[in-house]
Amino acid sequence: MSLSVKFNDQELGKYLNVLSGFSPFSGVDRETELLGGAESCKGEDYGYTTYKSRTIEMPFEFVGDIAESYNAIQKILNVAEPKKLVFGNYPDRYFYAIPDGSLDVTQVAIFGKGTITWLIPDGVAYSTAEFDFYGVQQSGYQTIAIQNNGTEWADVDYEITHKHENGFIGLVSQYGVIQLGKQEEADGENYEASEELFNGYGLFQDDHGTSHQNPENTTQGTLEVRDVAGYNVMALKGGQATSGYWNGGMRTLTIPVDSEGRRGAKNFYCYTQHWFETGLMGQTGAQTIAFLTGKNEVICSMSINKSDATGNTARIEWFAPGNTLIRREEFQPTAYEGNPFNLKMGCHNDFLKEGEKLRIFWYGSYMERNIPEIKDMECEKIQIWIGQWGDRNLTNQYVTHNYLKSIRFRKDNVDKYKDVPNRYRAGDVVSIDGESTKVYVNGMPAKGDEINGSNYPKV
Repeated sequence: MSLSVKFNDQELGKYLNVLSGFSPFSGVDRETELLGGAESCKGEDYGYTTYKSRTIEMPFEFVGDIAESYNAIQKILNVAEPKKLVFGNYPDRYFYAIPDGSLDVTQVAIFGKGTITWLIPDGVAYSTAEFDFYGVQQSGYQTIAIQNNGTEWADVDYEITHKHENGFIGLVSQYGVIQLGKQEEADGENYEASEELFNGYGLFQDDHGTSHQNPENTTQGTLEVRDVAGYNVMALKGGQATSGYWNGGMRTLTIPVDSEGRRGAKNFYCYTQHWFETGLMGQTGAQTIAFLTGKNEVICSMSINKSDATGNTARIEWFAPGNTLIRREEFQPTAYEGNPFNLKMGCHNDFLKEGEKLRIFWYGSYMERNIPEIKDMECEKIQIWIGQWGDRNLTNQYVTHNYLKSIRFRKDNVDKYKDVPNRYRAGDVVSIDGESTKVYVNGMPAKGDEINGSNYPKV
């Protein structure tokens, strides 16, 4: 079997066989600098040692038609900067390499041989292995002992699961510091500034009235809360009409009063998880969420829907008052990474209203819109509608997983989303990517959490 050689995520082994005896390890080329004019009368003083670039000579013979293989290899090697190079006999490490020199070929009859010279500018190999290190409680702090057995500095990723509410995270080592949140927020939650008014489905009531996100959605059916794969989800139970375009059921929640006895939230944050994942091509279904005033005026709403009865294309749409479309995206509601609403990707979603500013979330990034008409609108109700297209059944024709997976709502009494105490709730997972220096909370970017001066130290 030919040695696998992947360059820039493309397999060269389809076009060549690496010749016997090849090894990617030729040793690290070091250069030592000595200091002349030393005060010592013997020899010179040591200055420093640096890694030099290195080269790897890889002899090979062509596979199949020489001209076709030669052209294919040249296309793969045509890069403008070093790319990842992985040899199959050492899959646990890789180089950042770029081809060097010309690709000269010796041909005898129908056989062809050549040599690719790989230039490794930084002169080192990188390990693909990842190791877990866990914190232990010492003197009131969580302490993590990280051991790097390699020869070079390595990035460190962190995952922090909060057992209770916190407003600040500090990671300190001899090499640097990472600080997230606000230190002054660490000592408790100020409920007069920000209050969580509900978490879960308990306050939702069956509602067979008008779906204000889209009044054409019928509401004859019934929703229920049931266990699916260990998760409590809100789902369509059945009983829906069959005469309309979208037929389903609906539940409406009247938002509780705050600690001062006032109802309505002009500024609010709502975190939701929407599980929308097909199991077969041509399945259909939809779910919507609408934030309403006491007069049933739509402040903002969102619809995830799939009416494609042959393929596997779904839509997500956001609306302002008057069913004005803000944004529309198409996606494939599969079990893979292209679908943000499956279990693998977390089903995460949220809404933030600050006066006239509305912030929505889509596939790892936020979008903000200023909508003047919503500035003084106060949210008093939330409607959840889940349904099926036309008269199609709820078995093989229905989106396999069409559920609301979770919902919680917080009222903010401040004009801006700033200095909200205890930004990290119990159960929140904060992930820090050491290489990209990005921070995520429950899988979503947390750009405003980093404190200036954080340097994401390597070890």
